[in-house]
Amino acid sequence: MGSGAVAGLGAVAGIYAGNKAASAQRRAAAEANNRIEAGKSGAIEQLSPYSEYGRQAFTPLSALMFGTKFNEDTGEFKGNLTNEERLAYFQEDPGYQYQLEQGIGALDRSAAASGMLDSGNTMKAVQQYGQDLANQSYSAYIDNLLGQLGYAQQADTNIANTITGAANTMANYSYAGGMANAAKYANLSNAAFNIAGQAAGVSGGGSGGGSGGQSGGQTGGGSSGSFFANLFSGG
Repeated sequence: MGSGAVAGLGAVAGIYAGNKAASAQRRAAAEANNRIEAGKSGAIEQLSPYSEYGRQAFTPLSALMFGTKFNEDTGEFKGNLTNEERLAYFQEDPGYQYQLEQGIGALDRSAAASGMLDSGNTMKAVQQYGQDLANQSYSAYIDNLLGQLGYAQQADTNIANTITGAANTMANYSYAGGMANAAKYANLSNAAFNIAGQAAGVSGGGSGGGSGGQSGGQTGGGSSGSFFANLFSGG
């Protein structure tokens, strides 16, 4: 077998090995990306309830602190509220309502026991109790809303970090797969040039040896040409 054929066979073996390595690297990158995507989706699914719960605080906070309506669909703060509408968010809070009802009930029972249920003093005491309770509970209610909003902020931060981290890692794997492809085609190109150079050398040697050399060169060149044709045609 001529030196050109030997070089060709070596190049074929190198190309085949390079293709297998590149394919294995691409498959590994694709599998890694799939696992990262699954992990990202699982993390977001676990964090989403905290985000949704925390976001519910936007509406009452926007109303009480700024007197504006919060649109949950668009995330915009628009529309002015009256004082009555603003206070309604606080006054309708179940915790505040429970304390108010329990306190008024206690005052009514005490007044009824002394026969003063419908007296002016009792009505004044009920009114004063409601005002005092509102003053005491308002700040605590705002603090609770801010704490609730903190759940959304933390969950959204973790979701953003998860998405960004997954994207960066997947990009690195995709880059590695692309580099494997680039290396494969670079090796293929180099091998093609090397084989072409070997073929040219074999052909030149055959033509320089007279009629016998010419015949041998033609024979060798023909077999080498057939080999190269098969190589580049996938044969």
